[in-house]
Amino acid sequence: MVALIAERMPAAAGEPAEGLTNQLAARAQHDTTARLGQIVCPTLVCGGRFDGIAPPANSELLAQAIPDARLALFDGGHAFFLQDAAAWPVVTEFLAGGASA
Repeated sequence: MVALIAERMPAAAGEPAEGLTNQLAARAQHDTTARLGQIVCPTLVCGGRFDGIAPPANSELLAQAIPDARLALFDGGHAFFLQDAAAWPVVTEFLAGGASA
């Protein structure tokens, strides 16, 4: 799985793509935490219990800051949806039921 993901990433070919560099720069300087309380749509925050890129603490912060958000953590890392078969049913159930609420 790691090899498959690595070969599809632009950085695997050598220099990181300009888009990746720009994304990382924007992510380091962009903070909308104070506005999370304004989200009014049903929200499911998902994450991997062993994610070193977006740690569970980040998902917990989002779920606590967004009104009525639901938190679902799965076994796996940043690609938890590929690593834990329980993830897809939770996401599809939320989209099928929660999206119409």
